[in-house]
Amino acid sequence: MPGTIPSETGHKTHGCFGSPHNGHTVGGTRAGNCRWPCQTLCWAPSPRRTAGHIYYHTSHRPPAAHREPTFCQIYIHVEKKCPRTNMSIIDGKAISSELRASIAAEIRDLKAQDPSFAPRLVIIQVGDRPDSSTYVKMKLKSCQEVGIDGSLQKLPDDVSEADLLARINELNEDPSVHGILVQLPLPAHLDEERITNAVKQEKDIDGFSELNLAAIFKKNAAAKFIPCTPKGIMYLLKHEQVEIAGKNVVVCGRSDIVGGPLSKLLEKAGGTVTVVHSKTSPEQLKFYCSNADIIVSAVGRAGFITGDMVKQGCVIIDVGTNYVPDATRKTGQRMCGDVDFASCKEKASKITPVPGGVGPMTVAMVLDNLLESAKRSKKV
Repeated sequence: MPGTIPSETGHKTHGCFGSPHNGHTVGGTRAGNCRWPCQTLCWAPSPRRTAGHIYYHTSHRPPAAHREPTFCQIYIHVEKKCPRTNMSIIDGKAISSELRASIAAEIRDLKAQDPSFAPRLVIIQVGDRPDSSTYVKMKLKSCQEVGIDGSLQKLPDDVSEADLLARINELNEDPSVHGILVQLPLPAHLDEERITNAVKQEKDIDGFSELNLAAIFKKNAAAKFIPCTPKGIMYLLKHEQVEIAGKNVVVCGRSDIVGGPLSKLLEKAGGTVTVVHSKTSPEQLKFYCSNADIIVSAVGRAGFITGDMVKQGCVIIDVGTNYVPDATRKTGQRMCGDVDFASCKEKASKITPVPGGVGPMTVAMVLDNLLESAKRSKKV
């Protein structure tokens, strides 16, 4: 299907310089190396109308199900945009799927080069909290999908701290284990800080140990592993080509595993970072947010950020996980973030939804950190 891509009214198109259409003219441009970032959210064998803009894209080979062996087809990248505000929804689910596919491909290649290469993750879960069990199943399923040997060691709710520490030490000394993940929260009688610090730094793929966290805050130091949620957020910003250097950034929340390390990563990237928290007055919160180019909220409070608090064109990353009553749902509640999506999307240039925004990226970064640990152990 060589030739010029048809333009649809109200839609933007660009020519792509990428293979697999080498030798064809696509969008009036000769094929070569694509200058457009590959951010595939949807593959389709022909243009289809959406609520926003369509970007015609041929930079990467489409999935096998869409390949035609006898002629060249044009595939499209559909970017979700609001037609009224030109707002773009950052689809963390699609971006994480892209990353997981890349991780799976790298693992296959490394196993082909060295059959003994076998990335292994062990998750320790204490008790039977339903939310923890859900997260563990999600992580184990993701491991299986990319070729990582993931296993669960479940301990009783009343396990002693000494027994839990002994189990962690066994895994620390096992060379076949590349990552140890202690599922949080732990029962009240266990010291979470002591437990997370017991995991060897080189196996701390959650990045929660004091050694890993301290390295983030040092000017010229590099942590062995960055906590997965902050790392996922930085990946999203880079993927979406959001400029950080010289921008005003507000981070809502100062926890040791999200807000704290994320604020430092954003500062290292050149942002002017303001951290707001539970002691920040509503007036101060609105002032800082109204001047922010980028807002990241991780406070765990529904409706914490509303449209009247943000400026036009800002980027909003919603890390919150909250549940609010909803009589239309079977469970009687629905998940939402910290951000009032309906009002904020009218002003934001880019925004993450909940669910489907940051959450999938956190899981993807667990896999990414585990692969990195396995490669280091093999000196790959």
